[in-house]
Amino acid sequence: MEAAELLQRYSQGESDFSGQDLRGVRLNQADLINVNLSRCDLHSAEFVFAYLSRVNFQEAKLNQANLSGAYLAQANLSASDLNAAQLHGSVLYRANLSRAHAIFANFLDASLVEANLQGANLSSATLRGACLRNANLGKATKGGSERVNLRRADLQGADLQGADLRGADLCWADLRRANLRGAKLQNCHLANANLSHAILDEANLNEADLSQAILHRTQLNLAQLVRAVLLETDCTDAQFQQANLTEAKASKAIFLRCQMDEAKCARADFTLTNLCQARLSQAVLHEAYLTKADLRDADLSHANLARADIGGANLNGVILRHTTMPDGRIT
Repeated sequence: MEAAELLQRYSQGESDFSGQDLRGVRLNQADLINVNLSRCDLHSAEFVFAYLSRVNFQEAKLNQANLSGAYLAQANLSASDLNAAQLHGSVLYRANLSRAHAIFANFLDASLVEANLQGANLSSATLRGACLRNANLGKATKGGSERVNLRRADLQGADLQGADLRGADLCWADLRRANLRGAKLQNCHLANANLSHAILDEANLNEADLSQAILHRTQLNLAQLVRAVLLETDCTDAQFQQANLTEAKASKAIFLRCQMDEAKCARADFTLTNLCQARLSQAVLHEAYLTKADLRDADLSHANLARADIGGANLNGVILRHTTMPDGRIT
């Protein structure tokens, strides 16, 4: 079907074009509100600056299509093929992209506020500068078989405040300077991800895997990291003030010059960890494992190390003012 025929039939009141062959169709700046294009073949189609509010693209083939600047508020793109599609600057407010395949898709500066991306495959997609506030990227099923795939995605500077990313695969993702304040990241896979200069204040990272991730100057104040995995994670100059790292696994990690005032680190494992010049004043390190940790010039004033294991730790230059030591003695 050609673009002219579709637009003519739409102007006459027809709205169901499901299953049509519309490969390469050019509908730039077209107004197609509430149209049914489900299961259509729209490979390489053009919808630049088109108004597509509430359009049904369910299971449509939109691979390599150009939807840059398109208005897709509340559109249904569930199970659609968006591989290598262009959605630069598009508006997808409350759109349904659940189970969509968007590998290498370009969502640069797109608005995905409150969008549903459960079970979507966004591997290697570009979401730089995109707004995903309160978007749902959590597990689609209780078993987690349909977790969202953001592996190696570019999310630099993305706004993910309050987003639900529970169980998401963000391994190797680029989240530099992303805003994840208050985001839900429980059981999230962030191994080898780059979160430098990202904001994660008040985020929930309980049981998240941050192994070998980069968190240079990352803000994690008041964040929840209970039983989180930070094995060999580089947290140089990061902020963990009043964060909860209870039972976190952080052996061989780097916490160089970290601000960890009032952090809760009971039973956390900091074996062979670099905590040089870290600020741990009033931190709770009750029963923590600090075996062979490097604590040179760290500030442990008013900290609680009751029953902590500090065997072999380097304590040269450590500030121990009113500190509760492992044997219960207060310095």
